[in-house]
Order: sequence, then C-alpha cells, then structure tokens
Amino acid sequence: LFSSIVNRTRPEAAITGTFFDTRTLLPTGDIALFSRIVHSGCIGAALCVESGNRAAIVPLRTGRRSEWKGYETVLCAGPTLIANGKVAIAVKHEGFRGSLYNPSPRTAVGITRARKLLLAAFSRKTSLYNVAKMMLKLDVVDAVSLDGGSSTGLYHNGRYFARPGRRLTNCLVVYANNEDYNRAKTAL
Repeated sequence: LFSSIVNRTRPEAAITGTFFDTRTLLPTGDIALFSRIVHSGCIGAALCVESGNRAAIVPLRTGRRSEWKGYETVLCAGPTLIANGKVAIAVKHEGFRGSLYNPSPRTAVGITRARKLLLAAFSRKTSLYNVAKMMLKLDVVDAVSLDGGSSTGLYHNGRYFARPGRRLTNCLVVYANNEDYNRAKTAL
C-alpha cells in the first residue's frame, strides 16, 4: 500500500511512481535508487536526480536502455508532458498505447524555471494535455506523467492529498534534507 511505503520510508513527500503490469506487478520503466539500477524497463521518459540534488527529465526512446551513470535516482515513467517550456506529448513515440488517451485521475512531476521539483496529483479525470497546460501555468519547463487512474497518490508533510485505490509497486519519495535521505539510504 502507498501508506505502507510512506510509513516505512518517512519522506517529506511521496507520489505515485511508474506504471506496472497488473499481472506480474513489475514496473514498466527503469528505476534506480542510490545510484543502483533496481529495475530495467523500456518505456517513457525519466526523472533523473544527480547526487547534488539537481533534477532533469531525460527522454527515453522505445526499447532503448541506459546505464544511468551519474544519477542517484531514476524513475522512468511518462509520457513526457513538457519539454523546454512547451507541451510535448508523444504517447506512441515513448512506447505507450491504450487508455492514456482517456481522461483519468493523473499524477505528474515537473521541474520549474527556478529548478524546483514539483509533484502534482489531479484527482478529477483529465487529459494529459490539460495536465501539461496546468503544469505550464505553474512555471514548469520540463515534466513527465506518472502512473495515474486508480494508482493516483500524493502525500506531503503528514497529509494524504490523494490515496491510490489499489496497491502500488513503487513511488517517488522526497526528503526534506540530506540527513533524512542518508537515513533512508542506510536503511536498505
């Protein structure tokens, strides 16, 4: 459960991670934690965080794998919503198909012009395009969609703003400071 992950990791914030196969429960995108690849997938674009805490959205072409050297954290999700301050949704190009075109509750992560990480959850059904437009209004210059629908979850500072309607296999957690991050790192 999302709340179980939050209780175990004790982050400042947490949001739904990448999509996963509901039969095998395996994530569909690459995941790296503490500079170690823990899962290899093949779709989407990646939120990558360097050890200096600088984040970037890195495109990933269908089927291309990366070693993700130099990144402390990697979460491949997608599709890309915003690239260089412009709406840049290319669902099929990033290896996605099916229900992503339908309005659904959504989650997204973006990087603002001031280089801040922005986590967003939309509990009402909406399109990827509307999420991208809202992120632009929040001064985001690069953004990627995360898993949504019944997986939509967002937690911040002790409060759940959205709770997933099903179990999640992964999520993105954010710590308030290096001390909390290092505590989580040594707990693995």
